[in-house]
Amino acid sequence: MLFAGLAATLAVIAIGMAGLLDGFEWWSQDQRFLRARRIPEPLSKSVVLVAIDDRALDTIGRWPWPRDVLALAFDEIAIAGARTVASDILFTDVQSGAADTALAAGIGRNPTVLAVNMDEGRLDAALWLSVEGKQALNSLVAAIAEDITAEPEAIADQAGLEGARRDRFVDRSSYFKKLAAWKELLRLRNAGTPPADAQAYRLLLTKQDVTLDRFAERNSVNEAFDRDQSFAILARFMSASKREDSATDAPPIVGSPMDAPPIAQFAERAAGVGFVNCDPDNDGQTRRVRPFWRTPYGSLPQFGLAAGLLQMGIAPASIREDPEALVFTDGRRLPLENGHIYVDWPTEMFEAIGGTVESADERDETGVINIGALIDLANQRKLLAEQEQRYRDLGADIAAAQALPAEAMTLVPVDAAVRAAIKEQGEFIAGDLSVRGTGDIKDATDDERKQVGTYREWWRLDQEIPASRKLIADAARRARYGRDGGTGRDGLEGRLVFVGFTATGVMADMINTVNGPRTPGVYFHAAVADMVISSQSVYLWPPWSGWLIGAVFGLICAVIAWKSGAGISTAVTFSIAGAWILLSGFWAFEFHDLMIPVAVPVLAAIASQAASVSTAAVVNQREKARITRQFRARVSPQLVERLAANPDALSMRGEQRTATILFGDLAGFTTISETLGSEAVVATLNLYMSAMAHELTERRAYVNKFLGDGLLAFWSAFEPEPEQGQLAAEACRACQRVVKAIGERPDRQSLPKVSLRLGVATGPVTIGDCGAPPDLNDYTVIGDSANLAARLESANKQFGTAILFCGNTRALIRDSGGLAIVSLGRVVVVGQSIPIDLFTMLVEDPQVGWIESVDRAVQAFARADFPACAAAWDAHEQAFGVSKLTVPFRDALADPADKRDGVLRLRSK
Repeated sequence: MLFAGLAATLAVIAIGMAGLLDGFEWWSQDQRFLRARRIPEPLSKSVVLVAIDDRALDTIGRWPWPRDVLALAFDEIAIAGARTVASDILFTDVQSGAADTALAAGIGRNPTVLAVNMDEGRLDAALWLSVEGKQALNSLVAAIAEDITAEPEAIADQAGLEGARRDRFVDRSSYFKKLAAWKELLRLRNAGTPPADAQAYRLLLTKQDVTLDRFAERNSVNEAFDRDQSFAILARFMSASKREDSATDAPPIVGSPMDAPPIAQFAERAAGVGFVNCDPDNDGQTRRVRPFWRTPYGSLPQFGLAAGLLQMGIAPASIREDPEALVFTDGRRLPLENGHIYVDWPTEMFEAIGGTVESADERDETGVINIGALIDLANQRKLLAEQEQRYRDLGADIAAAQALPAEAMTLVPVDAAVRAAIKEQGEFIAGDLSVRGTGDIKDATDDERKQVGTYREWWRLDQEIPASRKLIADAARRARYGRDGGTGRDGLEGRLVFVGFTATGVMADMINTVNGPRTPGVYFHAAVADMVISSQSVYLWPPWSGWLIGAVFGLICAVIAWKSGAGISTAVTFSIAGAWILLSGFWAFEFHDLMIPVAVPVLAAIASQAASVSTAAVVNQREKARITRQFRARVSPQLVERLAANPDALSMRGEQRTATILFGDLAGFTTISETLGSEAVVATLNLYMSAMAHELTERRAYVNKFLGDGLLAFWSAFEPEPEQGQLAAEACRACQRVVKAIGERPDRQSLPKVSLRLGVATGPVTIGDCGAPPDLNDYTVIGDSANLAARLESANKQFGTAILFCGNTRALIRDSGGLAIVSLGRVVVVGQSIPIDLFTMLVEDPQVGWIESVDRAVQAFARADFPACAAAWDAHEQAFGVSKLTVPFRDALADPADKRDGVLRLRSK
């Protein structure tokens, strides 16, 4: 047993070392972010998001937008006083001269970090990255660089390619030509002889053929040149070199011709640059990112890292890289896990907000502003400028007409004295100045109409401009300071402003993170920037610490299982596992920002204990076989299948549940048993019981016991049965029907008649295995409701009835199948002290008026109107004859002790 536990421990550790438990460990890490932090750690107030969301796309139009429209948003961000802007938008292609110039100016108005999309490369490692493969690739690049327009077969011959490498190049020649154009440009730059312009580079790659204007590879050559120019400009934001043994750059990464930097015009105006790629773990979720991407131009920082550093005034090149951390110039450290930044997610990121910059009441302090609101604010500024210019132009015309000083009309708005003079003259000429247009002017010349229109339009602008200025000023103030004057998260002044997509449509930029499978990528970058700004990080213990702890836990659990057996060892094992989960998963993470391994320690402890008490598996198999034998004949085949598919439905330790219980007894069977021999008695009993059991199981009952000439069945045996009351009523009708049918068979005519008494009750009971498990146990029902059902079956003898229900059961019956259900009032049965509502279901149609007659007598007794009750029963017997139903009531009427509260108390079984 001990050795089995130790072997299981070693197996778990080996599996963990092979990385097969990484998914479990990552899941446990995610749960810590989602559930362990009780003290809120929201995103820093220094970080704000200007979101390109679905609302903005609906308002402004489909992406891509004209860049001069984007420039309006960047202008407003600058006006609002943002300290740093991080644009999570790729600007890899020229759009138009004027629009690009406007956006470049907007980028230059604030220190702005631009995004670069890097590519891992698409070369087959087996063909091109071995020593021989690299030599073949260099030869291929050199051959293409001699004449990029040559046919693939000729280039392959010149490069000496054979076999699979030749086939691969011919199939993907366009990609390899892009690769060669990029690599040749790098070679020239490193040699200090870069081409002067794209035209010079095209000539270089086409054997100086000046007659070539258009050729298939022209765009690839131009793209390579433009990309190189952009990277060369952005190199000022990269570290010139990194150590070859740097943890962050092992193995070296050199990019590819598919890398996508911003165009050179934007790169020149940028204040920083960062790559936006996110590398997911094997489970598809992104938790970490490399801090730098090695390129031929230098080490490119991660986008969020670059943004945070620029906000803090730290140059990426000044960062020292230690194997376990990035060390900033101010001494702060950003821990690394295997050379990657492990993202420390805040408890609260950005949330979508309603409204615009103008509708502050609809907004929440989440640090998100709709980009459409900023663009709308910029357009309002433009409209106001046009209104003011029109105001001046109209004022000049009015000044000339009224001989007013021209300089007085340059003010917007004019002073009070000038306004009064214009208003007086305008009302004399135009009448009501608030009227729009000149449609109300009759019998006037065109010059007169024009003069009226001038006064009225000037007056309207004079009223509108101050209001527009106030609206714009209020909106601009909210954009700068936020609703609450700068203490919340919805102002831009002094903050790091990310501009990125949160839209969910075609332009969705979503990644899978701890926050969900559709987390906007800009959230990820903002979280990294927040780590830099707030110095908040998670420190991950190395994997070997989990292996060591797992070995200790496994040894402890194996020894305890060996010494103490299954019960104690299970308790100790799960106590150890639970304590470790609480310690590492909650306490260490919440209060010390430590991410301690959970998977291997917990699984090693559990596996060790489970292996040490492996005989429990044999016991479980025996138990399943016993359950199958126990229930196969007692429930319907469909329910057996459900139990086999879901063994957990069996409550072996007892479960509280509301159930409907049925007790049945064959009245008159004792007389038959005295007439027949023992074998015939058993055969007859089996005949009746099998017929009733069939009807019960067909209606989803569990036939629990056969009690001589009686039986016990109940519903909700394995799971709550919402139809149990209705099913019980149907089962009662069916059982009465089959018992009657058996008695009417020709071979039964010489035997005494047998009738069936049924008692049904519904209420809370305990259901589970009772007895001496595992061999002498019975899956049954225990509780007052079960006892009540048995008492109701017996009470049929007192009332002369066949079926009795309690009130709870009656409430669940929606269809009695045409059989009358009659109330017998409030009754205390023998052996019970609490009165119940009692009902009987008639098995035959009564005489006309019988039900109403019984109801009058029962209701009179329930009202404690005993004289009326006695009279009602007398009338009943006169009309319908003497009935056993009246006996319990007449006994009560004869006993002064029972004539008190209208509750009928039965005295005998």
